[in-house]
Amino acid sequence: MEQATINTTQKKLNYFERYLSVWVGACMIVGVSLGKLIPRLTDTLRHLEFGKGSQSNVPIGVLVWLR
Repeated sequence: MEQATINTTQKKLNYFERYLSVWVGACMIVGVSLGKLIPRLTDTLRHLEFGKGSQSNVPIGVLVWLR
């Protein structure tokens, strides 16, 4: 009888994947800090739309497109 060999190689996480929760936490801290320190920045970003009354936010659209 022939014995089948099973290849059990595990994929290792890269640096970004390994510390994903750290990156998410850091981005949340930076976002909240910017909102508290520079409130006009968040107001400006909130009002950037693709068209008047379109309710499609430009920064969100750019980030979705980059993904």
